[in-house]
Amino acid sequence: MMQAYTDLLYSSTGPANNGDLLTLDRQTGTGTTLGPSLYTEIKRLAVNPLNNIMYGIVNVASGSEIVRVNAGQGDAYKLFSLDIPFLSGVAFDNTGTLYISQQTGEIYTVDLSNGNYTFVATSNVFLNSIAFHPTTNEMWASLFRPVGTGKDTIYTINITTGLATPVGVTGLGVMTNDLAFDENDNLYGVIGGASQIGKLIQINTSDGSGTEIGEIGFNNVVGLGYSLNGPVLSIDGEGSAIPEEYSLEQNYPNPFNPVTKIKFVIPEESFVELKIYNVLGKEVRTLINDERPAGYYEVNFDAQGLPSGVYLYKMKAGSFSDTKKMILLK
Repeated sequence: MMQAYTDLLYSSTGPANNGDLLTLDRQTGTGTTLGPSLYTEIKRLAVNPLNNIMYGIVNVASGSEIVRVNAGQGDAYKLFSLDIPFLSGVAFDNTGTLYISQQTGEIYTVDLSNGNYTFVATSNVFLNSIAFHPTTNEMWASLFRPVGTGKDTIYTINITTGLATPVGVTGLGVMTNDLAFDENDNLYGVIGGASQIGKLIQINTSDGSGTEIGEIGFNNVVGLGYSLNGPVLSIDGEGSAIPEEYSLEQNYPNPFNPVTKIKFVIPEESFVELKIYNVLGKEVRTLINDERPAGYYEVNFDAQGLPSGVYLYKMKAGSFSDTKKMILLK
C-alpha cells in the first residue's frame, strides 16, 4: 500500500462515479482520477499521521467495514468488519488513534491491531463527518441533516462529553460531505449530491463560513483525506522530483511554543527514526519510527506538557544521522 502524499487532497466517490478515488488540487479544486477503489462507495477517508496510510469506511448490509486505501492507485481492501451501521465519519487524532462516528452521533475508537472498537461518547447532534485539528487535536464535525435549515453547520465536538459547539454555517446551504485539515490548519470540505458535480470548499475556522475553491469535475464526491506528514508531491510537479541526498532541516519556528515543524528528506526508501531528547540526553518523544518511501517530509512536533528549555531532535535513516537543537519558550 502506497502512503499518501502531502500537497494532495484525496477524495472518494459514490455510485454515480463508480466509486473511483480522486486527487484534488488544493488551489483550483480540480479532480484527477487516481483509480477504481473496487467498492461502489467509500463513504469517508482519513490518513494516519503516524505512517501516512489512508483508510476509509464502507457501509454494508451487516454493518460497516474499515478499509485500507492504496494512495498510489486508489484500490482499497477490507481490513475489519464492524457490527456498527450507518457510519458517517472517520478521522485520526494527532496520536494516531482512529475515531469513527455514526449519523446518529455515537463516537467510537477503533484498535487497528485487531478491529476492536470502544464507545467514547454520543454527540447531541447528528454527525455527517469528523476531522481533528492538527494543532489543538480538537474534533470538528459537519451536521447530518438532509432537509431543513442549518444543514451546513460546522461544529467542534468535546470527545469526553459529546457536546457539540457550533462554529457557524458555511452559507452554502448544503451538508458538507467530509472534512480534512492540511498542515497549515486550513480546513477543507467537499459538497455535492449524487447527481451534482462535487465542489471543493475552504472553511473559515473562526466562523464556519465556506468559500468555494472550485468544481471537482466529478459527481457524487463523498470523502476527503489529507496527509499531514507524508512526502511532498505537488500536482504541478513542484517538489515531485526524487531527492538526491538525505537532509534534516532546522525546525521552524525556533524558538517555538508549543508547536514547530521539522522537515527532512530521504532519497530512497528507508527506516526512519526521528526522536526528541532533552539536554541530558533523555528521550522525551518519538515522532517517527517506521519505513518511509523516498520523499520530502514535514512533521509537526507538539511540545505541550514539556517544560521550557533546549531540546535536541535526532534523525537516523539508512547510514545518515544528524542532530539539531531547538528552543521551547513558554
